[in-house]
Amino acid sequence: MNFEKGMDELRKRYDKLPSSESPEDLYKRVREQTRERPPTNKNYTMLFANVVATLLLLIGAGILTASYLMSETNTSQEPPANSYVPAAPGDEEEEYESPSSVEDTPSKLPPRENRMVHEFELEGMTETYEYVLYENQELGFSTYIEEQFDVHIENNQATFYSMYGAVEKHEAYITLTKHSLGQEDPVENAFRDKLETEGYTEYPDSTLHNSMGELISYWISDSAIEYQVFVQEERFFYEIVVRKPMILSGNRFSESTRIFVDNLEFGEH
Repeated sequence: MNFEKGMDELRKRYDKLPSSESPEDLYKRVREQTRERPPTNKNYTMLFANVVATLLLLIGAGILTASYLMSETNTSQEPPANSYVPAAPGDEEEEYESPSSVEDTPSKLPPRENRMVHEFELEGMTETYEYVLYENQELGFSTYIEEQFDVHIENNQATFYSMYGAVEKHEAYITLTKHSLGQEDPVENAFRDKLETEGYTEYPDSTLHNSMGELISYWISDSAIEYQVFVQEERFFYEIVVRKPMILSGNRFSESTRIFVDNLEFGEH
């Protein structure tokens, strides 16, 4: 009964449809109505998710790019290790000079010939020897020495060792030491005490004469001769000590020590 009633109602609705509409037109109309339906909530959710994901990707890429650029900028602005960075104007620090460094400032030495030829009498014969120029800017002096001299510098002292094969190196030498003014007596007394301890005897009647400096004392032992000479300058004085074995007392080394002292020149401090 119910089935028949339902069929009657369906037939009545069909009869009300316009008879002029073909099945193709009906299909098109139904399809168009389907297209015009509004989007569902599901479509909105998917669209929102896509937009949010895109924004997050763009923001992340922007942060990474900014971090890279900042690190490159900092790296280019930082000076390399151990590089010199000049001080800003007005910030320069004054360099401190201790009194000792000022006192030891290298002096300007006068120009001289690089070599000199010297003649002297040795055992009745005229000997000719060549000497070379020696300059020491730190100690502020120049003179002429034998070319084979072995030179050692230590603090304010220069030592010139003779290289004769007949004697040991430490047995024949010349030392020049730079002292402050006012220390003459302690320096002289120290030299005297040393030689007295080593068994030397002072020989006050020595005929040794140098055109430069003052002979302070002359000492003789059984095997060697030593003497001390002071050369006064405006701000310093120089102590010259000569030691020579007896076997060299009458040969070229004796003449070379005189050449050394007589040809001393000092620079301007």
